[in-house]
Amino acid sequence: MRNTDIDILNNLQPEDLVANGCEKLKPNNEKHMLAELTGNIHIGLAFGGAAIGIGIAAAGGVMAIGRNPGAFGKVFTTMLIGMALAEGLAILAWIVIK
Repeated sequence: MRNTDIDILNNLQPEDLVANGCEKLKPNNEKHMLAELTGNIHIGLAFGGAAIGIGIAAAGGVMAIGRNPGAFGKVFTTMLIGMALAEGLAILAWIVIK
């Protein structure tokens, strides 16, 4: 479980604020930064993978339309669905990680 600023505030008593000059409000920056860094790395990897997937889908769609312009509607629709699914998985990963 991550030690967040909210957890620190929930564990405080009113006399702690007066006696310690609000020193307990300061989170442990080393642990906090490490938790944020690892979460951001995972999110970056998820969105990087989604960007690669979207790029592959767009390139495939453009090549297919270039070879057969008459199939534009079916190819374009399938391409957009693939792009939406790739982006949706990245957003789902972002929600799960954060």
